[in-house]
Amino acid sequence: MVNSAVERLNEFQAGNSAVTKGLLSLLVQLTGLVRSKSFPLNPDDFLTENKGQVAGLGGANLKKILKKHGITQVLASEGGRTSRGNIGLMIKYVQFLNAWQASEPIEFDAR
Repeated sequence: MVNSAVERLNEFQAGNSAVTKGLLSLLVQLTGLVRSKSFPLNPDDFLTENKGQVAGLGGANLKKILKKHGITQVLASEGGRTSRGNIGLMIKYVQFLNAWQASEPIEFDAR
């Protein structure tokens, strides 16, 4: 049986110990960034010019995404921009999404 979107995401989160505010912020924002991209995704497309951070992350962006889903609490003030391990987790998440998309289309709005 194919796992639901929630099950897949929960397994990824648990398997990568993505439980801190910064790492959760990365996953929320990266999901928003990949929605408009073509697959397969290239992890290099999500790095800043100097390759030291994941591009497009920030507290304001995170707040906007959460507000869109009716969440008004602050998850992280910097939105995962400065969290250690972000680049490694981003690469794993991109690989995860590529594998998922290869097996079945990802429905980003599924609940």
